[in-house]
Amino acid sequence: MFSSAAKPLLGVKHSSWEKSKDPNAYQHRDTTVVGQMEDMRVDKLIAAAMAGPPPKVVECLRVCKPAIDMFIVFLRIAAPFVIIACKTLYQIYKVTPTDQLKMIYGLGLCFFGGEFCASIAAVEVFRRTGGDKLLICLQDVGTNIQVALEASQKDDQIMQAQQVSGQDWYKHKVGVVMKAVNPDVMAQAFSGLYKGFIGVVMTLKFKFAYTVALAVSIADMLRKPTALVITPVMVHLLPKEYHKWINQMINCLLKFIAVQLAWKLEMVVSAFQSGLLGASLVGHGIMVMYLTKCKNEKDADPAESTIDQAIGLPLAVLGVWFQLSHGFTLPFPMNILFMPLTIFEEGLRMCITFFPVMDGPPGGA
Repeated sequence: MFSSAAKPLLGVKHSSWEKSKDPNAYQHRDTTVVGQMEDMRVDKLIAAAMAGPPPKVVECLRVCKPAIDMFIVFLRIAAPFVIIACKTLYQIYKVTPTDQLKMIYGLGLCFFGGEFCASIAAVEVFRRTGGDKLLICLQDVGTNIQVALEASQKDDQIMQAQQVSGQDWYKHKVGVVMKAVNPDVMAQAFSGLYKGFIGVVMTLKFKFAYTVALAVSIADMLRKPTALVITPVMVHLLPKEYHKWINQMINCLLKFIAVQLAWKLEMVVSAFQSGLLGASLVGHGIMVMYLTKCKNEKDADPAESTIDQAIGLPLAVLGVWFQLSHGFTLPFPMNILFMPLTIFEEGLRMCITFFPVMDGPPGGA
């Protein structure tokens, strides 16, 4: 009935569980058959790797440390420019007419819809499930932040003539902000944003259920060969007291890689869908702009006009080809300009993939 690999797991405690001083340690471990098998395999690999010399990969990782430090410095330098770009885009958004905004949104869908498939789906869910209430919450938060900034700027003019230490300055600024903002409005706004975020994430989780299942399946299949390769390296990279983290580090790493692979497949599907939808929005917008200026009543009939199709179909082909040829990556300088959206997209995908879902109704009924 049971496989030979699963038989030793039944009725036998894991060695690390027996050595644990925490009586509740067992219930916090992975109790699935795959999880227990991987725990036992990683423990054996750790014991074997501690007896041998460190692999060459360890030295390579140590040599790469300066490159990692340079990348962190680059992020710190690029952050101010990204903030300026976001402010500029917001000002453009405020002065652009609605019809032209729809066309710009259509162009974005056509050429970048696959890259931001989760964000675009979140916008649609946001729009169809009472997003106006969340916008009110965002406006309340933005208004209080603006009030706090104005109060801080006025306080800076007063504080310039005073000599204040760093710690006292931070305490003073916290007091200025707390006096300026309305706590009741902020609490209600954050509560509304949290409820809206939960609703959006849960809807998207069911929408992308196939993607999540594919990622988990890929991760489970790769755990054994990855443990055989990575465990000896991690044993010599980490102190002995941190070896208990190796199994979970391998598990999280594989899930992260599997999620990226599964989402790549989802991006291909979304590229075709968003390309057609975005091109349709652009074609329809151009058709409306043309028909409003057309004096011939026959040409001004939207049902008889084929302008949207003549523009939309070639644009859809071009948009899909652009996304596939670039591998769903933004070219420079757009990758810097849309870095906040890219970070939001990755975070949203992680929430969709790993956000917990209750197995039953609240209360355990």
